Amino acid sequence: MKLLESVDCEKGITLNSQLVDLLSILDETSLSREEQDAEIERYIQDLKERQEKYELASSKGTGAKYLFLVESVIDELGLKTDEEKEKIKSIYLAGARDLSVCDKQKMLKVLNENGLSPEIHETIMRDLKTKDFTAKEGILDLDATKVRGLYSHLFENGNKYDRVTFDNVAKYSGYVSADGETYATDKMEKMQRFCEAHGMKTKINALMFYADFPKVYEQSLDNRVKNGIDTIIKDSQGLNSIAIVTHGNVHKSIFKNILNIDKKIENLEDVAITELEYNDENIIILETNGITYGEKIDIKNED
Repeated sequence: MKLLESVDCEKGITLNSQLVDLLSILDETSLSREEQDAEIERYIQDLKERQEKYELASSKGTGAKYLFLVESVIDELGLKTDEEKEKIKSIYLAGARDLSVCDKQKMLKVLNENGLSPEIHETIMRDLKTKDFTAKEGILDLDATKVRGLYSHLFENGNKYDRVTFDNVAKYSGYVSADGETYATDKMEKMQRFCEAHGMKTKINALMFYADFPKVYEQSLDNRVKNGIDTIIKDSQGLNSIAIVTHGNVHKSIFKNILNIDKKIENLEDVAITELEYNDENIIILETNGITYGEKIDIKNED
C-alpha cells in the first residue's frame, strides 16, 4: 500500500465528513426526494443550533464549554434516571479538573467504584470526538438544492473525480480521544463506505500536533504518538495513501523515537510532510520536506 501517491489533481477532490453526511442522504434510496430534502435541511439546522449553543458556552469560559460538551454526549447515553446522569456528569467534570480524564484506567476505576458500566467511558470519549459541535466552512450556507447540485456535479455523468482526500478525519486530535486509547473511527469508516459505494479511490491525511497532548503526559508523549500512528495506519488499510504531517516539537518524537532515526536534523521547517510507503508493518521513508532520509523502518520493534 503506497501511502502518499502522485495523482492527477484534476481528478481528485477533498471532502469533509459533514459533506459526506449530506451527500450520503441522497444515497438513501428508501427515502423519497421530499424526505431526502427534509433530512438534509434538518441536518443543517441541527448543526447550526448545536454550534450556536457551543459558541455561547465557549464565551463563558473553558469550564462552561466542557460542561456543555459532556452534557451533550451524556444526554444521548439513554440513561434510565437523572440521578445516574448527574453522577456521570460529576465524575467527568472532576476528571477534567485534575486531568484524570486523560487516564483510561483511572476513569474505569472511578466508574466501577460508583457501580457504573465501564462501557460508559469509551462511549463518552468516542462521542466527544464523533459528534460535531461546529460546522465546517460553508456547510451552513448549503440547502437541499445546493447539496443535490454537488451530488450531480460529482456523479451525474459518471464519476467526475476518481479520488477523494478525507479532510481531517484522521487528525490525531479528532481521531484519538483524550485518554490516548479510545479511537473515534465512525467518520472515517462512513467516508470509506461512501467512496466504495461510488467506486472512488481514497486518501487520508493523518496530522499529528504536539499541542494535541495534555501537558501532564509529556513524558509519555512518544508512546501516545506511536500508538496513534500505528492505529491510524492499520485502520486505513484499503486506502490508497496516507501522509503524516508533523509540526514543531513532535518531530523529535516521530523521527527519533518512533521511526528510530538518530541523526541531527538540520534546518527543520516548522511544518514537514513525510512521504511513506507502508507494507507488512514496515515503513519506508520515500521523501521528506526539510529532511533527507531514505531508510527502512520496522515499526514492530518494542518501545
